[in-house]
Amino acid sequence: MSLKARIRLFLVSMFFLLYGCQTVYQNLPAILLPSPVPSAREEVQDIHAFAFTEDFFLAAEYLPERRLCYMAPEDTLTELVILLNEQNNSLEQSSLFSLVRNKQVDHYLQYYQARERQDFSASLEKSTAYLPYIYEVLDSENIPRELAYLALIESDFNSRAYSKHNAAGMWQFMRSTARRCGLRIDRWVDERLDFEKSTQAAACYLKQLYKEFGSWHLAVAAYNAGEVNIRNALCKNGSKEFWDINKRKHLKRETINFVPQLIATVIIAQNPRAYGFTSLNYRTPVTYDTVSVDTATDLKVVAQYCGSSMSEIKQLNPALKRNCTPPDYADYPLHIPKGTTERFQIAGAEHSPASQAARAQHTIKKGETFKQIARRYGISEKALLAHNEIKNPHTLREGDTLLIPSDAGAAPHAAQRDESQTGERNASGAGTETAEEDGFKKVIYRVAPGDTLWGIARSYNLHPDHIKKWNNLRGDRIHPGIELKLLLKKDKMI
Repeated sequence: MSLKARIRLFLVSMFFLLYGCQTVYQNLPAILLPSPVPSAREEVQDIHAFAFTEDFFLAAEYLPERRLCYMAPEDTLTELVILLNEQNNSLEQSSLFSLVRNKQVDHYLQYYQARERQDFSASLEKSTAYLPYIYEVLDSENIPRELAYLALIESDFNSRAYSKHNAAGMWQFMRSTARRCGLRIDRWVDERLDFEKSTQAAACYLKQLYKEFGSWHLAVAAYNAGEVNIRNALCKNGSKEFWDINKRKHLKRETINFVPQLIATVIIAQNPRAYGFTSLNYRTPVTYDTVSVDTATDLKVVAQYCGSSMSEIKQLNPALKRNCTPPDYADYPLHIPKGTTERFQIAGAEHSPASQAARAQHTIKKGETFKQIARRYGISEKALLAHNEIKNPHTLREGDTLLIPSDAGAAPHAAQRDESQTGERNASGAGTETAEEDGFKKVIYRVAPGDTLWGIARSYNLHPDHIKKWNNLRGDRIHPGIELKLLLKKDKMI
């Protein structure tokens, strides 16, 4: 190798050597690097204990609020905890929930301010719609109010939330736990979605957990993981404190993080502005009237009585799976728009119970088959199954109640149905007229408020495209009051 080539190789080697040393130095942990002497101004700024790293503030959207995005000083948090304890001195010991500060809690304080900032803001705004009622229930059971924010962690205060593990509602109850706490779940209702009932069930469950473990931190952990898992973790670690068992490998990461998440959520919720959550548009509390309904009642009828829409009634009653109240639920508490109770009662008194009935009801008798019932009412088995949300007819037993569509073909056999009303508008807003046409049964259906093309097709076991073809419809939109021609072929889709 020539001298010139050796010199070039030496220079290249020195370049990479010096570049590599600089890179290693820059990536050393802060504790191994020499610490510069802070100026007086820097010492003052450090008092705020910013929750973010310096590179976070390079994000333009957060620069305007830099002065607000910090964690409250330790002494302020200590005073806050003391103040809460002083306010609760008059309450029983079970009503106290300590706000611990540690690395896990600090992590979630930063996480909610940064990555989850937008979603967390939306949850805080939504919380005020439900917190007044939740506080009332928790206070009545002597449960710390801080546990109300479990609903934020579980569902973001969404009463219609479903998880991939089949948990449902604002408090994310599994079916077995919900039934154990007195909630009803069947093909008519899912009370996990009822805001009031699920809140009462959550309070009942939390109180049971506290009674078993004697600690609200452990009760919250058990709410997430189940009593058995927490009981086993305490046994294996020989401890009675959550902060001992959460450092071991006997719990899932979700459970280990659950209590720190709740504490961080409560700390921010109690003083959101100190953590950069400004200009929050808090919602007004949810309000409605509640009336008792004795029999299965069509929600269309309820909407007419209240002078509202069916969509509003369904929005107020998310626990109802069908467009009617359950047939075998005495004094069902139905939510209606605020201030409409008197109007509902007056309208109900002016109409007969038969006209208020959601649909004809049929109680299964001994030896009666599902096929016989469908044939009796002139409706296909598939349509009757779909109407009652039944997947397997063999699960039905003697004494079970079936709802029969109000426009079923064999009206004379239907319970609570008047023959003279055939072809006339019924209480739900829909009417039928029947005739024979080329071997098919021709039905004239009057569209009622809340009806959809797909819903009508499903009720009659038809395809929406066929209905559109028979009525020269260009789109899927239909309007209340129009009449649709339907051609039915018994027990068979056309």
